[in-house]
Amino acid sequence: MPILRTGRRAVLCFIVFLTCFCARPEAYAATLDSLSGGQVSLDQYKGSRPVLLFFWTTWCPYCRDEIKHLNKISEELKDEGIAPFAVNIGESSYKVNRFFKDYALKISVLLDKDGYFSESQDIAGVPTYIMFDKNGREIFRDNVFPKEFKSLIVK
Repeated sequence: MPILRTGRRAVLCFIVFLTCFCARPEAYAATLDSLSGGQVSLDQYKGSRPVLLFFWTTWCPYCRDEIKHLNKISEELKDEGIAPFAVNIGESSYKVNRFFKDYALKISVLLDKDGYFSESQDIAGVPTYIMFDKNGREIFRDNVFPKEFKSLIVK
């Protein structure tokens, strides 16, 4: 019986470890600086509308292509009730502002200056899109945005 108790304790400790240290923080709990000034709390969208987060950097050539695509579909996203945000990873507001002299973006830009938020969302590379439904549940994650994104949204 002592071996069985030790095994149960080990399993319990492992579950506690996974719960405390490996669980991904909820994206809606984040508050990030906005490039236009102030802060944006993603929590304000929970329960009301889906959120699209586009993680990118200024040095990424693929991100530039995706920014052009986002510009093309930005109004369509907003018409569908989606709150789209471009989340820059690890760069200063000065550098991001300079970048947008050449690449205009029609959606709000958020700054993850220390990369902590991106890391908490397991962003392994850029560009990366993550879409959350209005309840905060992740419904899409990929490096390109799907043409048929409307099918992801449950009204």
